[in-house]
Amino acid sequence: MAFIKREDYDFQVGKMTMEELAPSARQRIKAENAAMEEMAGYLRDRFDTVALFAQEGDSRNDLILMYLVDMAIYHLFPILEMPDIPKTRSDRYNAAIQWLVDVSNAKANPNLPEYEDEEDEGGLNYGSGPKQKWY
Repeated sequence: MAFIKREDYDFQVGKMTMEELAPSARQRIKAENAAMEEMAGYLRDRFDTVALFAQEGDSRNDLILMYLVDMAIYHLFPILEMPDIPKTRSDRYNAAIQWLVDVSNAKANPNLPEYEDEEDEGGLNYGSGPKQKWY
């Protein structure tokens, strides 16, 4: 299942605009996948992005969904062969990237799935023992 559904765009663009931006589902899905990978690049050091993007329906994080749709729309604009991307779209994309940078730098702490702690399997332990006095 895809993380973003076609109807998720209705909140940010009208249906006619969406049909202009992505005449085919394939174009929309490619832009979504690119946006998800771009977003994951900022998040995967701190969060389990596989678990994040596996969420469905109302369990999806609304802020992640909003920013992901903004990023996908931004990536769809070159299809229109416009000389410039509209300022609103650029501003929303830049806001998404700034938020992701803040999350990456731990300045923002969203409620996202974290990596599961792996149990110690008796491998090598790194570090040092207690300090010794030799006298």
